[in-house]
Amino acid sequence: MAYYSAGYGYAPTSAYNSVQKLWDKLLHRQVLDKTFFRGLIGSDKAEGDGGVQDDISGFPIVTKTDLRKEAGDQITLSLLRQLTTSSRYNAGKTGVKQLVDAENTLVFHNVKVLIGHMRTGVAIFGKTTVQRSPFDVFKSAKDSISTELATLMDDGIFFALYSGYSFNIFREYGHATAVPAAHGNSVYGKDKSALTSMDTADVVDTDMMERLSTAVDENNIPPCRVKGDNAHIFIVHPRGLKTLRADSAWLDANAQGMPRSMDNPIFSKADGKWASIAVMSSNKIDSAKNWAGLTVSSDVITLAAATTTPLTATDVRANLLLGANAVARAFGKESYMAQRKEDDYGNLMGFAGGSVYGDKRTDWVIDDGSGATSPNQSSILVYSYSPAVNSNLSAIWS
Repeated sequence: MAYYSAGYGYAPTSAYNSVQKLWDKLLHRQVLDKTFFRGLIGSDKAEGDGGVQDDISGFPIVTKTDLRKEAGDQITLSLLRQLTTSSRYNAGKTGVKQLVDAENTLVFHNVKVLIGHMRTGVAIFGKTTVQRSPFDVFKSAKDSISTELATLMDDGIFFALYSGYSFNIFREYGHATAVPAAHGNSVYGKDKSALTSMDTADVVDTDMMERLSTAVDENNIPPCRVKGDNAHIFIVHPRGLKTLRADSAWLDANAQGMPRSMDNPIFSKADGKWASIAVMSSNKIDSAKNWAGLTVSSDVITLAAATTTPLTATDVRANLLLGANAVARAFGKESYMAQRKEDDYGNLMGFAGGSVYGDKRTDWVIDDGSGATSPNQSSILVYSYSPAVNSNLSAIWS
């Protein structure tokens, strides 16, 4: 007799329901354990109305979960800005001068995170496939699905940092509803004003690291705070890590550096640290693209390369410098597993995994109905010249 998982048909006994729920929970945990950002994702402590700066642990990716919501809803995260005045030297009132009618106004900003349904699956055709296989095809199916979901959700965070939303949201809602937006904080090489001004000197090295360390301090980018340690996180393409390691100052500084808090994901994942910045590498760092010009048609996203002349677009990498709360992730339903219903009398088997979620770069919007935006204070897009190392090895696995 065919077994249909809970929520997708019927189950013959309550015992099967219990097994299925455990399977779903394990899948969700396995998905998270396989992500690049594992250990760097924290929950919103203020599950309702708290301020982001004070009520969220300082992870670069912050999640908000509301399992009562369904695909198509949106979840809002709020930020209460610090009190400001035109001059720090003339803030407040002194002595007996009247404060009444001279108070500040609370300014709330928000990020609305759309959530949508993302699925992937594996089909097993025929009982002979199961009989012939020397391994557990059902376990392999679950592992393959969890790996695929982990890849999709990881890619979604990177995509949100580049374009505003994770790609599943663009594909489900379309670019007219989920409007793509270029990053508000962009650094072009070391001292250039645009992509078209960059040259071969704009590599990732300690000179660039010093400039970035100064930039995060001047612009009040809050550091990530994980297990008591503070650091900004700079995710570079492996080509950028190569040019950084070629800098003798980097080698000297990190050769003598003693590992600290290696159970802390900031440092256990890092290739090294310079000033306040922990450097990690990922091949998910993209080349220069026109993310604001993104279009969607028939569930397919189209992106064009950005104009980078005189450099080639593939040699310019869009590295990511992250502070706390750089991306907001909202779940409507955590990762789950389901079994195929149409089974040809038990001869066709299939498993699907999915999640109802969405990622949004934290470009805060003033909560007064005007739609006006405030500066992104959590991340910086850092372009660098990162030429290919060996073109013959560029596509071993795809």
